Amino acid sequence: MLTFLSWEQNKLSGTIPPSIYNLSAIVQFSVAQNQIQGSIPSHLGTAFPNLKVFHIWKNEFTGAIPLSIYNATSLVSFIVVNNNLTGQVPNLQNLHTLTYFGVTSNHLGSGKQGDLSFVSELRNVTQLRSLNLGNNNFRGTLPTSISNLSTSLKLLSIKGNQLHGSIPTGLGNLVNLQSLTLAGNSFTGSIPADIGKLSTLGELYLWNNQLSGSIPSSLGNLTMLISLYLNANNLSGSLPSSLGRFRWLLSLYLSQNDFMVQYPSNFLVASSLYQFLSTCPETTLLVPFLCRSAS
Repeated sequence: MLTFLSWEQNKLSGTIPPSIYNLSAIVQFSVAQNQIQGSIPSHLGTAFPNLKVFHIWKNEFTGAIPLSIYNATSLVSFIVVNNNLTGQVPNLQNLHTLTYFGVTSNHLGSGKQGDLSFVSELRNVTQLRSLNLGNNNFRGTLPTSISNLSTSLKLLSIKGNQLHGSIPTGLGNLVNLQSLTLAGNSFTGSIPADIGKLSTLGELYLWNNQLSGSIPSSLGNLTMLISLYLNANNLSGSLPSSLGRFRWLLSLYLSQNDFMVQYPSNFLVASSLYQFLSTCPETTLLVPFLCRSAS
């Protein structure tokens, strides 16, 4: 009758005894932050038919995410961050109650085109709030279907992979997004103007790509923005005057681009960044010309 099993934040090592997976009433299974090894059993989805929470982050698990996860139809939170998992992400389309899905910092993906095809299977997952796929071996383009994810989504991170091509338009459909991270890939083309529709966005991380063109003036609509990282791209032109609408901006990284050294006249007054400029030259890596202007 055991439904809740949590061994988090200990110093456990070795593997999970196979008999544990006979506890068919388990709803929450968490062994996060240990040194546990071994693989996730292939029959996980059928062994725990009532599973809602599966947390094994910060361990040493290897092998693949089992195909049987398709049968865990009550799954709400699946967090396997910081392990050594490999292979493809299996079919997720049956997980209609999934809310948090995190696989960051593993070795998932084949390094071939189409590694993110599973994203299309999440279109009907209406409660999805966090999708964290960063620091893996996913390759290919970012599927246009990503714009059809749930409007409940608040965090989307696909940083540190091998993605190329343009950032698809339609991300503006994710109207409740608070954090968008596409940094550390090889995206080309321009920054989609419809990102400016994300009025609740607080963090936008696009650094270390190959983006070109100018900053769309629509980004000035992101008045809740706290962090904007556009550094290490091929962006050019002048900064749009609409950036003067920022009120809460604390971190602005624009270096390693081809911008004209100009900024909106009302920018320093409008932005909370102003109070941090007194720490120059420490902040010169942020926006060097802003530091010089404030000195």
